[in-house]
Amino acid sequence: MFEIFHIFYYTPLAAAAIAFLIVGIFLIASHRFLDKETEIVTGKLIGQVKSGKKAMYASVFSFTTLDGTKHICRSGISSSNMTTKPIGTPQKIRYRSENPNQAKVKNNSFLVLGILCSIISLILAFVYFSCVETSITSVLLLLVFLAYFAFRTFSRFEGRNITEKLQKMDKKKAFFENLEKNTRPINDDETFLGAESFSSEQSKYNTMLKKWMPVNYVIAFGMIFGSLYWTYDVYQFSQNAITTTGKIIAFKQGRSTPSDGRTIYTYAPIVAYEVNGQKLEHTSKVSTSSSSRKTGEIVEILYNPEKPSEAMIERGFMNYILEIILFTAGIAILIILWRVTKRL
Repeated sequence: MFEIFHIFYYTPLAAAAIAFLIVGIFLIASHRFLDKETEIVTGKLIGQVKSGKKAMYASVFSFTTLDGTKHICRSGISSSNMTTKPIGTPQKIRYRSENPNQAKVKNNSFLVLGILCSIISLILAFVYFSCVETSITSVLLLLVFLAYFAFRTFSRFEGRNITEKLQKMDKKKAFFENLEKNTRPINDDETFLGAESFSSEQSKYNTMLKKWMPVNYVIAFGMIFGSLYWTYDVYQFSQNAITTTGKIIAFKQGRSTPSDGRTIYTYAPIVAYEVNGQKLEHTSKVSTSSSSRKTGEIVEILYNPEKPSEAMIERGFMNYILEIILFTAGIAILIILWRVTKRL
């Protein structure tokens, strides 16, 4: 009975893993669907549209359809930063043959998001199986969840496959119609930067980037090496620590107020444990927006045998989650900086 309760306690992880996997498959299928339903040609950057008081920029590209007609389109997303690409940079453009005004700068956002969701699914599945011992009961319960999500997905799609569903979206919700905003003309509130004006403003922007680039590299490498140091520190502590059990006796509440005025509360469990007759308490350094654990719950505690007051809750893989996030963010920033540096 306890095993079933323990497995059910962690079933949200399994459910989230399955949900992310389904979303990932759907996004990857959407990427393939778009490639089949549109024509893809190579255009070139001809400038940027500058708009708004805060100077938002959207790149503008010219392209020629397969029938020889020339068109222009702008990127669908505006940014507060200028592009570092020079005039004439080639760019893939996708458009619909029946209406070239339904055009968009080609990107692999659906594919990348699909792969990211699949990776998150694998991580959550790994965490689930590290928390739950593999047994007939856990496998059967997981199969029940899989069957449930398969049924819900099938009913959601009304028996159609993914391609047919997307085609239905195209007809009912104008899946491609909003792409025409990417070919709308430049209005009075916008300024088109092309040729000389673009080069002049981009030169000033690139100078500013070069000035701050060393600082950005220091931040990126700081995040990477900091995360590696903290990972090693947690690993060393866990290898030398002694495991015991403790009981959650309360939660320490934290409060923060973001810029939008909302009040966000976080909860860190306070665990009582005993070492050689000495009663100790440990407040977790990890807070969550909801108290997923309960008062009175028994948890595993790792403590320093030389200084028992130094402790941490044993979470397995989750003990390194903050370091992994920091390391990933540092690598992502470093890749972006490297790509920008190549163009400066």
